[in-house]
Amino acid sequence: MKKSLCTLFLVLICIISLSGCSVTQINPQIFETNAIRILRQTDNDNKITLSYVFPMNSNEIKNIGFSETDVLTYKFYLSTYVNTLASNNRKKAVEGVYVSNCVYYSDIDGVGFSIVFDDLDAQKEFFGVEEDKNDNIQQNFSGFFIKKLEFSTKFPISSAENAEQVKLVCSMATVSWCVQNNISQEKRNALEKILNETIFIYDTTTPSNSLKSENMYEANGLYHNVFIKNINDLKENNEIKFYISYPNVAVWYLCALIVVILGMIVAYILLSNKKFFQKLRKIKK
Repeated sequence: MKKSLCTLFLVLICIISLSGCSVTQINPQIFETNAIRILRQTDNDNKITLSYVFPMNSNEIKNIGFSETDVLTYKFYLSTYVNTLASNNRKKAVEGVYVSNCVYYSDIDGVGFSIVFDDLDAQKEFFGVEEDKNDNIQQNFSGFFIKKLEFSTKFPISSAENAEQVKLVCSMATVSWCVQNNISQEKRNALEKILNETIFIYDTTTPSNSLKSENMYEANGLYHNVFIKNINDLKENNEIKFYISYPNVAVWYLCALIVVILGMIVAYILLSNKKFFQKLRKIKK
């Protein structure tokens, strides 16, 4: 009985593990190109890469009536402002921190740079943070079969005011481009409309799928937890949530025990009936 119980218990654990890895529908906004992105990637050695990417909106600009040459010109202006931002961060670099040059991200049509931290301590020292009191707010949610541990923290761009300041990089690049190239007011208005529709995306990536969120997907062996906000969202609520889910072992063990006991009872009844009918046949003979 003990061997059967353990076997059944393992089968149930496998079932619940597989059910926890079910594929959910990916939010299409994750791949929105008109977005200011903060990409945070942690590797197996706990090295952290924090990238800031600002949208080029190449297709949108072309749709307004600009040429490919115009798009390249705008790329120059945007890269200039992003390079300035990268340089300012490079001046603050401490030991264990490296700031890259400005690069173009062709997959998301954006211009940005990265700050690489050897570990979490280097990141805290760079930003002057001893301990983030907004992190690690935990709540337990106990279901019957599944337990959930939830972590709440703030979106990296913590307010609508901060979001507007971050977006200034795109705004100043656009204004400089328009002024220096005598772009018509009609096209300027169209460009402003594009900027007003810009969203903010925080994409945190790890090699493990233990930490989950509402918008989670896997790509190239890495697991992305993505949080999307616009200006109005940041005005109302700047909170984001992660969670860890795991089986309620006591309940599953109890269920396995009940199933095994019921199985043994059924088997006993069947065997008893079989012996009864065998004796009955012998009597008839």
